[in-house]
Amino acid sequence: MDHCVWDQDLSGFGLRIRSSGARSWICQYRHAGRSRRVKLGSVEKVSADAARKAAKKLLAKAELGGDPTADKATARAKAANTLASVAAEDNAPS
Repeated sequence: MDHCVWDQDLSGFGLRIRSSGARSWICQYRHAGRSRRVKLGSVEKVSADAARKAAKKLLAKAELGGDPTADKATARAKAANTLASVAAEDNAPS
């Protein structure tokens, strides 16, 4: 079971501790009435200051009406649409 410890100074920024002991920085915000949670990185690889700065950017974007989670999904879809993937589709048997 996960346990989250939330930052007292930056609402929506916290540390998630998994039952396995893995720890990661997270950012939680609301968009269109739904709660969204974004993993910022593991404690071992990302410093608290760097994670806090990333969380501030995500929270500001969400506050201004954006949806960082949807933006990330769109970026992944664009990255998957490479010249190699288009060429593979053209060479696929009909």
